[in-house]
Amino acid sequence: MNAFLNHLAATCEEAAAGNLEARVSTQGCNPEEVRLANAINLLLDVSDAYVRESSAAMETCARGEYHRPIIERGLKGSYRLAAGTINRAVLKMRTDAERIEAFQNERAAVAAEISTSTEQLNQSINAMWKMAEDSRETSAAVATSAAETSNNIGAVAAACQELTSTTAEISNQARSSTTLVREVVQNSQNAHTVVKDLGEAARQISSITSVITKIARQTNLLALNATIEAARAGEHGRGFAVVAGEVKTLARETAAATEKIGHQLDRIQSTSSSVAQAIGRISDSIQKVDAASTVIASSVAEQVTATEEIAKHVSDVSRNTSEISSRIGNLAKGTEGLASITGNLKKSADALAGQTRMLTQSGA
Repeated sequence: MNAFLNHLAATCEEAAAGNLEARVSTQGCNPEEVRLANAINLLLDVSDAYVRESSAAMETCARGEYHRPIIERGLKGSYRLAAGTINRAVLKMRTDAERIEAFQNERAAVAAEISTSTEQLNQSINAMWKMAEDSRETSAAVATSAAETSNNIGAVAAACQELTSTTAEISNQARSSTTLVREVVQNSQNAHTVVKDLGEAARQISSITSVITKIARQTNLLALNATIEAARAGEHGRGFAVVAGEVKTLARETAAATEKIGHQLDRIQSTSSSVAQAIGRISDSIQKVDAASTVIASSVAEQVTATEEIAKHVSDVSRNTSEISSRIGNLAKGTEGLASITGNLKKSADALAGQTRMLTQSGA
């Protein structure tokens, strides 16, 4: 009996030390000892099975696998209750692991989406920054060009004002020239009329001279007849003969003077005719000049109107260009501010991209 008890105690001590494979031998035992040994061996079998199942389940959970529960078949009482508790814990761990995995997958997907969006945002911001820089440079160049254009248009406006004044002066001169030409036309027409009247008077004097010439010839003939009659009368006709001689001499002188006057009148008529023709040609030329002067005066007046209109438009354009230049200057300043803001946004996007990469790496 003592030997059996010693063996039983040794087996229990060995089991308590962790060797659940130790068993009580029933060889040479009486029925009571066999019953006791079998009871202890059954306890050891159940404990060993429970420990093995628990270890297998926990090792599987330690690997992140939750498909190996404790087999509860054959377990009773507290062993079965404990196995059920462990299985429920494993199920909870599996559910939590699935949730964590889903969260990790969702976080990875969100991180990947954020990374993609951040990359696209970074690209967009880089493009915006590049466009802002280009816009800033372009705005600065446009502002410079606009300022130069405004100055040039201002100079053009001043030139147009001066041109307007000059054109107005030319118009006044053209009107004065037209008036003077018309006066010359009137004077030439008056001179032409006077010359024509002179020619007509010369022709009338020539007619009178012809009559005087005829009278002188007849007087000369009468004086000749009187001389002949005085000669016949002798001493009584001597005084009459003297008078007849004087009359004859006067008739010859009258005829000679009349002939000279006739030649002078012929030359006057010829000269008057030439002068009249020349004055007529001059009058025609002056009338053409008058027509041209009228056209020029009208054209200059239209040019004055057009120049004033151009000057007005150029002045309006100058004011508008100055305003545009001012607005472009403000736009250039705003573009510089936009470039600065975009630069800061780019830095923030780069920082966000770094944080997103860290989040993705931590999720992996």
